[in-house]
Amino acid sequence: MNPNNICKLINDFILSCNPEAVSRLSINDLKISSLRYQTKQKNTKLYQDHFHNMKLILNERIEIDDNKEEVIFKELFSINPGVRLYHYTTFESLFSIWNYNTIRYSSLAGMNDSSEMAYSYRSLLLENDKNNINNKNRAMNQRYVLSCSLRRDDLNQWRLYGDDGKGVCIEIVQDSKLSSNFYIGRIKYRDEFIKNVNMLQYKIAFEENSLLTFKKLYLWRSFIKNIDYSDEEEIRILYMNDISKKRKCVKEDWIINRYGILSKYITFKLITNPFQIRRIILGPKLKEPKINKIHLEGYLKLNNYNDIKVIQSENENYR
Repeated sequence: MNPNNICKLINDFILSCNPEAVSRLSINDLKISSLRYQTKQKNTKLYQDHFHNMKLILNERIEIDDNKEEVIFKELFSINPGVRLYHYTTFESLFSIWNYNTIRYSSLAGMNDSSEMAYSYRSLLLENDKNNINNKNRAMNQRYVLSCSLRRDDLNQWRLYGDDGKGVCIEIVQDSKLSSNFYIGRIKYRDEFIKNVNMLQYKIAFEENSLLTFKKLYLWRSFIKNIDYSDEEEIRILYMNDISKKRKCVKEDWIINRYGILSKYITFKLITNPFQIRRIILGPKLKEPKINKIHLEGYLKLNNYNDIKVIQSENENYR
């Protein structure tokens, strides 16, 4: 086995996914262990059987230093600092945000498209990795998301997520450093990313007779979707609620969401949420837009949200 070649293959993979990435792997970032004594582990056995069908015998297991792997994945899914994000929702949900001074993050298990997680799970070799094996609802219910888009005042976003134009588009920006439980990333729609991950594992298996596994891929696969959704330009904010650390665990509640799914959610106080509201765009089909705009501006000022602007959608031809 040649560690230098493994580093080269991984660094080539990083650049293929993000040409602007600055992270590079060195030999010191690799953790190498023998597979001889791991054959009884179910995940390793599955991997070995997978490659054994290709007439390959794997000798070593390759892992990347935890901190280094975290940095790499954050770069692969990175967005520009200070970018403005747009969250589409109902007018009633907006009022609830101000009325309770909280913003809600929804469980991944309650998403409207149940095939989304299965897509990345099937496409990547996750079912064979100990750190990625748990695809049950319990694992999904520890991941809470606020879905946003780079598309401002967009017709398709209004139709899908803005109550068919009768809701609002909330403009938010990150204004404080994220805690270790928060993750933010641009959704990867391209099948190319999945192919690159799988190809990297195959190359290391064929060239070095070694098994490469990612510890954090189980989490970052939450930022992978089918290319059919690419026009949404989604940016996802994810909070990992670690229930094993009760002192740091955020209180969870239940709700029947608008898709008819009994789902868990968590809330953050607006003042503690690292993403702050800067602007509210009223939907093109919002009822009584002039009256609601005046009342909403008054409500915001009454509650000392003087810096938040309220404007009307510029889409005049929405039907």
